[in-house]
Amino acid sequence: MTTGLYEESRYLGKANLDWQADRYNRIRLGGEFVRYNIGYWSAELTTALFADAYKEKPIRWNAFLEDRLDLGDVVVVGGLRYDWYDSRASRGAPFPLISTDPEFDPSNPTALLVRDKSHSYLSPHVQVSFPVTDRTNFRLSYAHQVQSPDFSAIYTGINTDYNRTNPNQLYGSDLDFGRTIAFEFGVRHAFNDDMVLDLAAYNRDVLSDAAGRTISIPNPASQNAPGEVRMITNADFGNTRGLDVRLDRRFGNLFSGTLAYTFQQARNTGDDPLTYINFGSRIVSALAGGNTPPPQAILTTASNRPHTLAFAG
Repeated sequence: MTTGLYEESRYLGKANLDWQADRYNRIRLGGEFVRYNIGYWSAELTTALFADAYKEKPIRWNAFLEDRLDLGDVVVVGGLRYDWYDSRASRGAPFPLISTDPEFDPSNPTALLVRDKSHSYLSPHVQVSFPVTDRTNFRLSYAHQVQSPDFSAIYTGINTDYNRTNPNQLYGSDLDFGRTIAFEFGVRHAFNDDMVLDLAAYNRDVLSDAAGRTISIPNPASQNAPGEVRMITNADFGNTRGLDVRLDRRFGNLFSGTLAYTFQQARNTGDDPLTYINFGSRIVSALAGGNTPPPQAILTTASNRPHTLAFAG
């Protein structure tokens, strides 16, 4: 039986400014700061295997600057966003922690710990829209987007001794941001005042997603013999592309309806961070001479939605 405790509190501050500088430029800027206080403990009642505990205070913040430029019928929006986070955690060097390391000093247990690095990313984005005819409008956008990793994927196993648990123990790591490069274009056409058709196509390249992998490390407590560690890395990548078609129709002043069709193709090297750890790493491959290696090509994922048709009225 597993018992566990989890506690999290957040202190958040944000500010935004929206300023019409002149008849052409509308400027938006702002930022957000978050400080966390996270505590976690989990253990079996009858064994120390898979025990996990940590108490950390990570911080993250972001700031953005955007300008909307109105040039008659043409509208251009461009901006930059800066994201930064620090787990403020320390972990064994090399990781994971090995208390039976000959260099481990019980009187100074933190001597072998190394502080995680902070991570940052500057994300540009641009949007353009303009009319093609008096009833048709075209739009185009390109953006870099980032997402902070789940803190549990960073901290899990951070204080768990490699020689005091099971080889199936999962360890987090000092993860970087997950990144997406998105491109979209669309056309909106009004057949008349009561019927509008909107078509949008998009492509999103997903980079550096969190992914569990098996890694070989030297164990100093066993003459540096190689040992296998299951660790969260930034190894997953993939692509999502799709097409959205929407038809809005109004019937008089009382009724309206919407018919929408979506085609989406989602492919990645894993459905979630534990896809390979829970499945592929447990399959023995005669060709690889051991466990099946992680995927090197993107495959269809569970979030794939080939055809979706919806109606609302």
